[in-house]
Amino acid sequence: MSRVKTKDTAPELALRKALWAAGVRGWRLHPGRIPGRPDLAWIGRRLAVFVDGAFWHGHPDHYWGQSGAFWDEKIERNRRRDERVTGELMGAGWTVLRFWDFEVERDVRGCVDAVRAALTPIGSKTPRMADRDPPEDANAEAVELLRGISKRAEELAKAIEDGGPGGREAIDELVAELRRVQGAVYGPAKRAARGEGAKARILAYLLARSGQVVRGEELAEVSGIQEWARRVRELRVEDGYAITKVGSSAYRLESDQPDLDRATAWKTANLIRRRKGSASDRIAAFLEACVGKVVTREQIDYVARIAEGGRRVRELRDEAGWPINSHIDEAGLEPSEYRLTSTDPEDRRDPAQRLYPEKVRQEVFERDEYACRICGRDRVKAQASGDDRFYLEVHHTVAVGDELKRLPAAELNDPDNLVTLCHADHREETAKLQRRKRRVRGRRGAS
Repeated sequence: MSRVKTKDTAPELALRKALWAAGVRGWRLHPGRIPGRPDLAWIGRRLAVFVDGAFWHGHPDHYWGQSGAFWDEKIERNRRRDERVTGELMGAGWTVLRFWDFEVERDVRGCVDAVRAALTPIGSKTPRMADRDPPEDANAEAVELLRGISKRAEELAKAIEDGGPGGREAIDELVAELRRVQGAVYGPAKRAARGEGAKARILAYLLARSGQVVRGEELAEVSGIQEWARRVRELRVEDGYAITKVGSSAYRLESDQPDLDRATAWKTANLIRRRKGSASDRIAAFLEACVGKVVTREQIDYVARIAEGGRRVRELRDEAGWPINSHIDEAGLEPSEYRLTSTDPEDRRDPAQRLYPEKVRQEVFERDEYACRICGRDRVKAQASGDDRFYLEVHHTVAVGDELKRLPAAELNDPDNLVTLCHADHREETAKLQRRKRRVRGRRGAS
C-alpha cells in the first residue's frame, strides 16, 4: 500500500491540465494548512477540490465488500475521514467539490465547468452562497437532519454508559455531521459585522470560562476559522489580555480585565517597528517610549525584527550604561522581562557593574533582599516615595575604579566585599572611597 500514490495521480493531473487549458488558474497544490490537504485549493475563494480514487475512498459500486473485513474497515475509516474533512471545511465557509477518479476520466469537461461555477467572481450577477437567503424549507430540513443526529448521539451515550464502543472518534463524527448539516442547509457563514467576528467570539468564550483551561479545539469550533490561534495571540499581545498557554494546545484566561499598559506598549512597538535604522536603534526607541514600564522579550524581538533582541538589550545596559533592570536586578520581574528605569544621562550605570558576573550580582541582591543597605529602600518603597528612577547596583567595599580591574576574580567576586546599594548611594559611597584612598596615597607620599 505504501506504493500507492496519494497525490499527482493520473486523474488529478488530467483535471489540472484541463483547467489550465480552460484558462482557470490560481490554485494551490495540497496545502498543508488546509484540512484534508485538498488536491487543488483556491484559498482566497475558499474552494477545495478533491479527486478521490473510487477504490480507496469507498465508492459503493467500485469497492465495498470485495476484499475482506480488514480492507472493509480501512476503507470505511477513509470514508469517515472524508466526511469529517468535508464537514470541517464547509463549517469554516469553504465550498467543497469531490470528484471520483472515474468522473474525471469520463467527463473532465463537466468537472472543469463545476470548478469554474464555484469560482464565479464576487462581482458577477450570480450571488455568493453566503449572501443568498436560505431556501424556504431550510429550517424544516435542518430539523429533520438534526433529529437524526440527536438520535445517534443518544445511542452513542447509551453505548458509552453500558461500556460499549464509543469515544473521541465517534464524537468527532457527530461534530463533523453537524458541520455538514450547517453548511449544506444554510451555506457558508455570512461575513460578521465589525466587532462580532471570530476574535470577539473567542473572547466571549474565554470570559465565560475565566480561570478555566480551554482546549484549542473548542476555540476552533467557536471561532469557525482555521487561524483561531492567531486571534488568541492578538487578544494576548495586542489587546492586553492575560492568556496563559497550557500544554501544546490549551489556554487559560487569567483575568477578565485587559492590561491596558501592555496593549498600549504593543501599539507603540508596532509603530516603532516600521522605522528604518538598526535593530538597536528601534529597541532603544521602544525602551525610551516605555520608560518605567515592564516590557517583554517578545515585544523586544518584535520591534527589533530579529531573534537576538535580548543581546541588544544587554549591549545597551553593559556597554552604553543604560539602567535596564532584568530579573537579576528586580525581584518582581520574570526572566523574559525588562524595565528601563530612567532616560536621564545622570542615571547611567557605573561601568564597573559589567565586571561582575550575573550570577554574582543575583546572589548579592538576593542576600540583601533587593534593598539598599544604606537607605533601606527597595523598588516598591522607592516608587511609593515618588522615586521612579530607583535601581540597584553592586558596591565593592574595598576597591574602586581601575583597582577593580586589577583584582583577582576571587577577590573581586567575594560576597564579603560586596553589598547592595541604590544607584544614588553607590555613587556617593564610591566618591567617599575614592577620597579616602587619595588621602592615604597623599600621606604615603608625604612620608
